[in-house]
Amino acid sequence: MPQTNSHSPSTKARAAERSAHTSSVMPTAAPSVSAEAVAGRAYEKFVARGCSHGCDREDWLAAEQELVAEAGNGSH
Repeated sequence: MPQTNSHSPSTKARAAERSAHTSSVMPTAAPSVSAEAVAGRAYEKFVARGCSHGCDREDWLAAEQELVAEAGNGSH
């Protein structure tokens, strides 16, 4: 039985097409923000809510999302 070359031009071409397609539809990495910046924004949210406890996770996630969006827009 003859061996099949797994690196035939057609296989390589298909792999290249998949790679090109994947890279064109993959989202770019979100800008990173420091934990200190997120903590500061989350604290501002905590104070704005009257320092009521129980929403620390929501404050953190909202702060992180806001800062990432601002960094993506070039705002500070």
